[in-house]
Amino acid sequence: MLKQCLFPFIARQGGGLFTLITHNEANRHFYRKNGWTEFDERVLHGEEMSLESWSYKTVIK
Repeated sequence: MLKQCLFPFIARQGGGLFTLITHNEANRHFYRKNGWTEFDERVLHGEEMSLESWSYKTVIK
């Protein structure tokens, strides 16, 4: 959906930086394999749990 719908729309508007956050290790592998750049890694803490989080970016032209 990103490559077929959203990215072409962003490109028609002049392009730009696209970022996202994932909490899933499988997604992390997918984004790296597809050329996204990881730019942040952190642990989000709640009252009774914590969650690893990774941020990725790509440039849409």
